[in-house]
Amino acid sequence: MLARAEVAALRAAQVLAVLGLLVLIGFAGATLLDGLLRSVANHPIELVDDIGSYVVAGAVAACFPLAQLRHANITIEILGIALGPRVRQALRAFAAVLVAATMVAIARQLVIYAAHEASGGDTSVMLGIPTSPFWYVVAAMFVIAAAAQLLVAVLELARCRGPARPMSQFGAH
Repeated sequence: MLARAEVAALRAAQVLAVLGLLVLIGFAGATLLDGLLRSVANHPIELVDDIGSYVVAGAVAACFPLAQLRHANITIEILGIALGPRVRQALRAFAAVLVAATMVAIARQLVIYAAHEASGGDTSVMLGIPTSPFWYVVAAMFVIAAAAQLLVAVLELARCRGPARPMSQFGAH
């Protein structure tokens, strides 16, 4: 059952990352068009400059769930290597739990920040576009990333109980 959950989560995270990257590519195209219009017609696209940082934040955040599921983080395993496969797996599980706790804390803070933006009625500088929807998207991406990391932690803890074996084909180990 955990293996199926891992595969399903990975596929969903891949779709989310692709969507984020497509948004980023679209924004890059809009940025190029903005630069061209500034040069040729002295008529910039204010929307690009006004919401660019929010769009980029959302697109980048969409890649975090996949990064969590692929274990795309920095690890130092020298102690685990020296102490054997059981200790190595226990250290991986401990690290996964710590990363999950961190991701939950980040997601929580982003939800709080988005709510703060909404309650304050904050808007973009030039066009007055409400910023809270963008921050709610970023917060949602981090909630999904936290859920993905919680799944990673559960999988790593489950690997501690069984015989020492490599991670599934989707892990980076």
